[in-house]
Amino acid sequence: MDNKKRLDTNLLKYGKKSNYGSNESIIKNFKSVLKNKMNLTDEFLITCTEEEIRKLYGDYVRSQSKNRIIQRIHNLFGFSIDEIKLFDNDKFIEFKKKCYIQALINKGKSSVIEYNLGDITKMTDSELLKFSGYKKKINSKGKSQEYKRKRQITHLCNFYGTTKEFYAEFSDAVIFEKFRMYMHDSGQLKHLIESGRGGKWEKGFVVLPRLGLTIFVRSSYEKYFLYECDKNLYIKTVEFNLKGLQYTFDNITHWYFPDFILEFDDGSKTMIEIKSKWQLSDEKTKKKIDVGIEHCKNNNMKFNVLTEDELFNKEKTIWQQL
Repeated sequence: MDNKKRLDTNLLKYGKKSNYGSNESIIKNFKSVLKNKMNLTDEFLITCTEEEIRKLYGDYVRSQSKNRIIQRIHNLFGFSIDEIKLFDNDKFIEFKKKCYIQALINKGKSSVIEYNLGDITKMTDSELLKFSGYKKKINSKGKSQEYKRKRQITHLCNFYGTTKEFYAEFSDAVIFEKFRMYMHDSGQLKHLIESGRGGKWEKGFVVLPRLGLTIFVRSSYEKYFLYECDKNLYIKTVEFNLKGLQYTFDNITHWYFPDFILEFDDGSKTMIEIKSKWQLSDEKTKKKIDVGIEHCKNNNMKFNVLTEDELFNKEKTIWQQL
């Protein structure tokens, strides 16, 4: 799918243009940016691993962000571009803060602060930064990440019986993925969801080792379900990023994108739609389900809606309810 079509599709699916898609399509987008913006060749990119592609893309995005800040410092304070590039880190952050303060005043964000906290013209720079959240966001970022890493490693060591030295060489991203697995294995994720505090677990990729799949999920329910799929030896594969099914609601044409299709080792297939219970009373959701049921009837498949009641049933497994 080309990028324009993906953006148009996602506008219908998520209500905004975004680049959500399969891991393969995201890496393809990254490569396209690196080729067009950094003049990297196909011959070079084909030798790079996925991790290296992501790092190159991240470096490019960060450099673009820094270049924008350099331009703002140049416009506001009259330093030449070459002079700004020679700033040490402390001086660069100092002027970056000043640019942020000016943006607060110029771009209307001051109105939010005034409404809640008083007259912005009477605030000191430090008060502005504190109330805007900038100080916490920028100055504490390194410390915050270090704290998160230590906390996650502690949980991993306690649960899996490993040592802190074992995780020393892992990147923050790897530690976080292992921590996500810990949340599932320990039952913490299930507990959070059942208690109503984890219904929207952070979006991201789920790696399913047995099935050999990496799938982008948009809720903790999907994450939990896919981990259960990976444990079920009767499931041959999980199809995702499915084609949309067209339907009409309130005289307007819409697209319904089912969550997953499970293919079992006996060749049978089941389409899965994962929803919270409260969503089932929504008329538009009912229409989507009807469209899914009709599609499955015409294509020799089963259709199942799974809510928290089915996912976390203490008497029956998910598979006994399909």
